[in-house]
Amino acid sequence: MNCEECQKQFVLLLEDMIDESPKREITEHLQVCAECRETFNKLNNLHNRLRHYQQAVAGYSLEHRVMDDIGNQRGIIQRRYAMIKRYTRVGLGLAASLAIVVGVMCLLWTSSGKHGHGVVFADVIRHMRNVHTVQCKSYIYQNDQVIGQSEAMYKGDHLIRMKMSSPFDISKVVPELDYFQGKTIIFDTAQPKMLVLDTEKKTAMFFDRGRPQYFDYYKFLTEFKDGSEKVIGTRLIDGREAIGFLVDNNGQESTFWVDPQTQLPIQIEHQVVDRNGVERKEITKDFVFDAVLDDSLFSLEIPEGYKDGEVEFPPIKRAKELSLRVESAASANRIAKACIRYADDNAGQWPEDLKSLEVYGVDAQALINPRRPDIAVGWVYLRPSVPLHKIKAPANKILLHEVFEEWGEGINVVYADGHVYFLNDQAKFNELIGK
Repeated sequence: MNCEECQKQFVLLLEDMIDESPKREITEHLQVCAECRETFNKLNNLHNRLRHYQQAVAGYSLEHRVMDDIGNQRGIIQRRYAMIKRYTRVGLGLAASLAIVVGVMCLLWTSSGKHGHGVVFADVIRHMRNVHTVQCKSYIYQNDQVIGQSEAMYKGDHLIRMKMSSPFDISKVVPELDYFQGKTIIFDTAQPKMLVLDTEKKTAMFFDRGRPQYFDYYKFLTEFKDGSEKVIGTRLIDGREAIGFLVDNNGQESTFWVDPQTQLPIQIEHQVVDRNGVERKEITKDFVFDAVLDDSLFSLEIPEGYKDGEVEFPPIKRAKELSLRVESAASANRIAKACIRYADDNAGQWPEDLKSLEVYGVDAQALINPRRPDIAVGWVYLRPSVPLHKIKAPANKILLHEVFEEWGEGINVVYADGHVYFLNDQAKFNELIGK
C-alpha cells in the first residue's frame, strides 16, 4: 500500500468502518512511513476534537442539529468526515491550525478532566479500546528492587500471551509466582482455563487461571468508570513528554502516563498487595500498539512436539507442602513420646540413638521424615547430657529436629517435654542448640 492509498483510508480507519485486511495494511504502512504517521496523528487529533466538542465548533448547521435530535448519527458522521476530507485536501497546515483553534475553544468551553494539551482520559480509554494488538513489559518492584518481570501480548478483546521471568529466585519473595518462572502462559479471558508451556522441557498443561497477578489490560478497560480520574501533571519518560492521570479503578489507584500525541499510554503504574498484605509496585511500559501478531501465538491447542507435563499449580503445591509439614510433626511427636517412655523406663536416661526405640514401636519406617523421604533417618537426635528429671526447662530444650540442607521457611523441632513446634527463625534455632 502506497502513501496515497493509505491516506485515502484514514477517515474510514478513524471511524472503525474498515475491514481487518486493509486495516492491517494501513497499520503496517504507518509503522514504516513517518510522513503518513504524522499526517494520521494530526488528523486523529482533529477528529477527536470534532467528535467530542462539536457543540463548540462554529458553523454547525440547523440541518445537523435536527438530525442530531432525531438520532441520525450516521448522517452526522458522514458529513463530519466529508468536512475532515476537505481539510485534508487543503493541506496539513490548515488542518493543524484548525486543530489548534478547536483545542483553544474546547479549553474555554470546559476544563474538567483535561490537561493543557487537550487530552481527556476518556479519549485515552477510547483509543485503548480501539487498538487491535498490544505488546508491553511489566516489572514488579519490592523495596525498589525488581523481583519479577513479564512480557505480554494482547490481541482482540480477550487473548493474552505472556512470559514471566525473574532476576533471582523469586520463590523466596513471592512463592505463588515461582512456578511460572520462564514459562509461557496463553489464555482467553472468556474461558476459565489457561495453557502453560515449558519451552525448555517441551511440556504443556492446562489449569484454572485463578486471580491474575499482573496488570489486566482488558479488565481495566471493561471496568473503567469515566470521571474517576484526575490530572497530576507532566513528566519526561524515556525522553518523551507524558501527561499523568491518577485513576481510581474499583478502589485501586493506578497512574497512567499518556503520550499527548497518540493519546495512548507510555507507562502505567499501580500498587499490588498480596494475600499476606505485602505491598509491591508494578510498572507496565514499552508499549507497542497495533503490531501484526499471528493468531497461532494465542492458540490454546498444545503445540506440535509438546507433551502433557506433570505440573503443580502454586496453591496445590503449597497445600501439599503444608500437609507434609503436618505429617512430619505427627511423626516427630511419635518419636518424642517414645524417647520419654524410654527415659521413664531407664531412670531418666535417654536412648543412645533413635534405633533403640524399636521396642517402643519406632521402626525404620517411622524414622523416615515425610518431608525428606530420600534419606533413611530424617531426624537429628540431640541426646540430652542429663536425665529427664534434671532438665530445668524441658520446654526449651531441643530433643530432635528435621534434617535440612537449606533452612527455607523453617523446620519442625521437638522439645524434651514432647511438644513439636515449626520454627521459622534460624537464629533462634542456633541459639537453642548452642551454636
